[in-house]
Amino acid sequence: MSFFKTTAFFIPLLSTGCFHQSTQKSKPLVVAAWASYQIPSFQSEFENKTGVRVEYKKYSSNEELLAKIRSGEFSSVDVIYPSDYAVSQLIKEGHLQNISSLDFEEQDWMGFAVKNNHYDPKHQYSKPVGWGLTGIAIRRDLFSGTIKKWKDVYKNKNLLSHFAFLDDPREALGSVSILLGKGLNVTNEKDINLIANTFRDLRGQAKTILSEPQEALIEGSVWAAQIFSNDAYLASKQKPNSISFIFPEEGGSFWVDTVAILSQSKNPASAKEWLRFVLAQKQALHFAEQTGTSCVSTSVCRALEKKLGPSHRALYAPLPLNTQQIQALSPEVQSLWDLAWQRAKIPL
Repeated sequence: MSFFKTTAFFIPLLSTGCFHQSTQKSKPLVVAAWASYQIPSFQSEFENKTGVRVEYKKYSSNEELLAKIRSGEFSSVDVIYPSDYAVSQLIKEGHLQNISSLDFEEQDWMGFAVKNNHYDPKHQYSKPVGWGLTGIAIRRDLFSGTIKKWKDVYKNKNLLSHFAFLDDPREALGSVSILLGKGLNVTNEKDINLIANTFRDLRGQAKTILSEPQEALIEGSVWAAQIFSNDAYLASKQKPNSISFIFPEEGGSFWVDTVAILSQSKNPASAKEWLRFVLAQKQALHFAEQTGTSCVSTSVCRALEKKLGPSHRALYAPLPLNTQQIQALSPEVQSLWDLAWQRAKIPL
């Protein structure tokens, strides 16, 4: 159907801003985000416009984010960038502020899982900032074989020995679940154990497991990696014409990342200003270019296509047909996944 579908793309970044004046200049605004979402120009422009200092904290998976919020390690954090299924969990646990009454620049969001989503149906607690896929990145100068499916990596012992799994339980185990024909949201204990045992065997043959595999790809210490499409895009900008991203034929994860305010925020006024700032079209355009995430707004997609052309189509391509979304699990099922991951990470 599109540029993403089972095809490799060579993935070829930026700067800008917008604001409302804040009234809480004495308190810093603490933003916890994925490493690639910590955009220096956003930080400096917001600080210059509002007088509010921005401090960044990092996490590498939604599970890490959830754990740090629950443990109190992120007690000083005001704003977070959770993915879809983490949003629904945070809403259930009362960790997110209701932002439905806030005035934002009008958004012409695209329908797929943005307007019509399962995690926050009316966007009362979160606003989408970008979407992406989880697939396979290949160093084509190091490996030239055909890769169309997960099994083309997982059944190829030579490639697997130079492969990095993503250190993300739902994504790593999920890819093996798809390999076994079971999907991303398995709830049966027997199936979860089968997935974990299969992963453990593959983990023993793979080179490593990484939360941010793009650096290893750039350095060439791995030939291939399970990776988020936006990280593959950014890696390829540092290694032009060498790194390609493949969305497997069997399917894979489609995710929407959002921005939200924690209910514990000590600086809610500045947090609201941050959301207005980053959601404005000018910043949304810059966010897509800087982070490599695909746009969630029709007008931003059109602007990206006009500005960047087909070589950057990853930023505005349509959603492939064979995608699945990770969903929040019941506490009982989640505990099965947690135990499975603890066991599966240790190679045989």
